[in-house]
Amino acid sequence: DGLQNILPHELAHLCVADIAGGGGGKGVGSHPVPLCLNEGIAERFVTLREQRNIKALCYRAIKRDRFVSLSTLLAVDGYPANTVELAILYCQSYSLVDFILNQRGGKKKLIAYLSRAGRSRGSPRQLFEEFYFDRRSHAEFEAAWKRYVVSDYEKAAQTVFAKKRRAAPAHGARAARTRQRR
Repeated sequence: DGLQNILPHELAHLCVADIAGGGGGKGVGSHPVPLCLNEGIAERFVTLREQRNIKALCYRAIKRDRFVSLSTLLAVDGYPANTVELAILYCQSYSLVDFILNQRGGKKKLIAYLSRAGRSRGSPRQLFEEFYFDRRSHAEFEAAWKRYVVSDYEKAAQTVFAKKRRAAPAHGARAARTRQRR
């Protein structure tokens, strides 16, 4: 799946930068769009199989209390060196954009946000307030997002992790037979 995921993902970054009017080679921190939105949009263009894996990882992160708060996610301006934290950044970014796009008017609001992001001097959190939709606060939005992930991503998690569990016993049984022969 390598090139099938990488190429559309990277092209999506170029589109985001073009719509937002910035980013062209200036480095991660200078991009006018919060990293989580930029990566979340780009992750929407990977294969359906990869999206299912992302959803499963995100579901597991929330169930294991590894889900990063929305304030923290919006403040991230660089990539974590730790691979687990990096994977969580990508999956949560995907889920945030997925949640926004599944709200009434979400696509329109996201495009409008991207268009204004390059011209605005507000913080990502201030700019992000327009995505609260019918929620009155940042906390209500975050709670609704988490509920969405738990309810909407559970099936993907069951599918992905069931496949891994089915594969594991064969390996474990083989190892047990090998130990018995010794």
